[in-house]
Amino acid sequence: MSDSAVVDEDVIAAEVRVFGRVLVILEAFVPENQWLSNSELASLTGLPRSTVARLTSRLSRTGYLEQSAQATRFRLGLNVRKFGSYSMLTTHLMVLVRHCFQDVVEPAKAVLRVYRLEGATMRLLEALTPKINLVAASPIDEMLAVSTSDAGIAVLANLTETQMGSILAQDAKVENWRVAEVFARVNDAKDQIRQKGFYSAIGRGYPTVNSVTTVLVVHECDECYAFHLAGPETEFVVDRMNFEFGPLLTMATKKLAGELGLGAWLTGEVRAHE
Repeated sequence: MSDSAVVDEDVIAAEVRVFGRVLVILEAFVPENQWLSNSELASLTGLPRSTVARLTSRLSRTGYLEQSAQATRFRLGLNVRKFGSYSMLTTHLMVLVRHCFQDVVEPAKAVLRVYRLEGATMRLLEALTPKINLVAASPIDEMLAVSTSDAGIAVLANLTETQMGSILAQDAKVENWRVAEVFARVNDAKDQIRQKGFYSAIGRGYPTVNSVTTVLVVHECDECYAFHLAGPETEFVVDRMNFEFGPLLTMATKKLAGELGLGAWLTGEVRAHE
């Protein structure tokens, strides 16, 4: 074996060790540990504090970690998506969702469901319930068809016609005779979002259930998230939906967009790309 081959193997081995340490650090950020200091990371990972400090500095510069205002603690950054695994990012996002939306579910006494668009389906990531849980939550990872769910219609209302057509072509539940119906619902959602910033659905899917939905798009990865607040028609009357629950949901979604940074935008605020 040549000297150059030995050197190459040594370099590769060193890079693998660094990558392994990076993963160990990133995986330390779980829901109960949203913000961590170098000392806490060293304790949780077993790595030397000097190694942790060097890696967190590099990860912060490259966007995989975000530093607190005091520059003493870290949390996951948006570039963590580039690892191709949703586990760390979803943990980060759900921590922020609980922080931003708990004040919405309490007065509504309803469930807030967080969905992500995946192909032609909406995957349930989280079901946030009131602290005094008066309602049943859906099982996590529940999948809904885009074309038949209020959350899906709200997401379609934020896409271009080309994007929407591509998604509907994958949706086995959309038969030719139903395309016009879906487009009518999407156009209604677009009008509502332009006027109010959120989409209200009266008795859609379940005759006795009404809902309001906002959508957040994260540019860096072309992901759409829907925040769907639903409740019984006795509580979710039109006036409360339009003047209480919808505005509360919109404010919470704006707060989340701010936490995520400039790579996110809200329904109703950016339409120029269409």
